[in-house]
Amino acid sequence: MQGRRKIFVDEYILSGKATEAAKKAGYKSPTREGYRLLHEPEVRAAIDERLAEIDSEKILSQQQLLEFLSAVVRGEVKDETVMTRLVGKGQSIIEHVEYRVPTRERLNAATTLLKIQGAFNQVEQTTDAGKLLVDTLEAIYSKESTA
Repeated sequence: MQGRRKIFVDEYILSGKATEAAKKAGYKSPTREGYRLLHEPEVRAAIDERLAEIDSEKILSQQQLLEFLSAVVRGEVKDETVMTRLVGKGQSIIEHVEYRVPTRERLNAATTLLKIQGAFNQVEQTTDAGKLLVDTLEAIYSKESTA
């Protein structure tokens, strides 16, 4: 798609308003042309395709989510705090301090991972889910202490 129709699609994606998009694309009767273009199959398909691309870029894939939660549980994700320290009269130093995500957050990530992976559903039938969580965390921490 080229020319004014491409401009129309781009502007419609930005504003969501057909008349405004047609005006910016240079059509003389923007209200009529905007309506017409929105109902044209090729233009509608281009708009729908672009919106789907935008939506898919905003949403984490299941693999990305699992990798992030796993990194949190392993303590690989760092939080950052900015601290200002006074050195002398009117002088200060700004420090960036990184630290591992707190244990409470790591436990939440571990619990979430277990739920996602269906472990709680299987475990509740045979053993205590809390014990599985503790065993999992002990295994993770023992790997950390040997590393």
